[in-house]
Amino acid sequence: MDSRHQTGKCWRTFLPCSLFLLAFVSLTDSIPELNITNLPVRCKDNEYLSDSNQFCCDKCSPGYKLTKQCSGAGRRSQCDKCRNGTYMDGINYYRNCFRCQKCNKQNAVERMPCSHDQNTECGCEPGYYKKSIDDETWFCKRCRECGDGEMQISSCAWNSDTVCECKEDYYRKNSNVCIRCTNCSLKCTHRCPKTNDSILKTTTPGPAPGPVFPSVVMSVILVGIGLAGGIALYKGFKKGRRMFHKQSSKSHEAPDQERIVEMTQTYTCPPITVDETVPLSSPPNPGLPDCVPREIKTHEFIYFVLGLVPINRFKELVRHLNVCEQDIDRAERDHRAYADAQYQMLMVWIDGSTGGGKSVLSYSQLKQFVDVLRDMNLSACAESIEEKYCT
Repeated sequence: MDSRHQTGKCWRTFLPCSLFLLAFVSLTDSIPELNITNLPVRCKDNEYLSDSNQFCCDKCSPGYKLTKQCSGAGRRSQCDKCRNGTYMDGINYYRNCFRCQKCNKQNAVERMPCSHDQNTECGCEPGYYKKSIDDETWFCKRCRECGDGEMQISSCAWNSDTVCECKEDYYRKNSNVCIRCTNCSLKCTHRCPKTNDSILKTTTPGPAPGPVFPSVVMSVILVGIGLAGGIALYKGFKKGRRMFHKQSSKSHEAPDQERIVEMTQTYTCPPITVDETVPLSSPPNPGLPDCVPREIKTHEFIYFVLGLVPINRFKELVRHLNVCEQDIDRAERDHRAYADAQYQMLMVWIDGSTGGGKSVLSYSQLKQFVDVLRDMNLSACAESIEEKYCT
């Protein structure tokens, strides 16, 4: 009896477990298998993903370009060396090499020739340095010479200008001129006499510091007295103001009628007669100072301006010079380098102005240019142009 009871108990326990396992197996069979090939492929820094997006290929070394992708994982790509006149300065999988740049700008020379893995390095002739506007735009600018009252700190290098500072006992008037100190001023404080007070402050020792707690208490008491006095003054001011308004309202109840009539009268001004026989005197012209400008070559002037005027103010400048938006857009569209586009904008202004020519800038054009810079609050640029081109 006991054995039959134990057998029935085991069947009652085993049967539900078996049914659960069968159901679980049937569910797992219905789930689709995970497709490992659909996972994204990740490549190393020196590899790239093939066109099939299924495996990685190795990149080409510097100085070489890709001609054929690898045929599978672990196989090498086919790379060819860049031909003469082209280069590739990093690992890549490009189909074409970059074209070497030409050092054909004015006063430019070749510092290092182009190779299959390095671009041409351009520099400037002696007396000039390479002035960079952005990563691709540059030109050769004449090295600066230290002026009167200045001393040279560092000489002109291939990519940096001369650095000048004022001599001892001099102060800077503008970007190129230093003037000797003659009297006491904010720029010449070393010439100011020392007062007796300063001598006493430096020689006479101060009193020994007292205890901290009494000084804190005294400060709190003084602040409290000040606040109380301020509140009392404010209340007295408000009371006096109310009394003043009451008296003024009583005095204005019956206004003076004659004053009202006088205030409401309309006056007519007599016509101004001008004697046409007397010539009007022309107002003074606040332009350039009295100077005799030397012959200014157009290209020299433009390159000097490009290194002087801030890039973010240049379009505003040419608009003040009456260069239309159509010419500005055409210059930017025709010239990829921004400095060349700026050059073309100024040439449009020079060609459209009276006087001078394409090779020589006239005095009236120079005067107009300096006046526009002053109107734009670029007085330092205007002074630099005057110092360079006026004698």
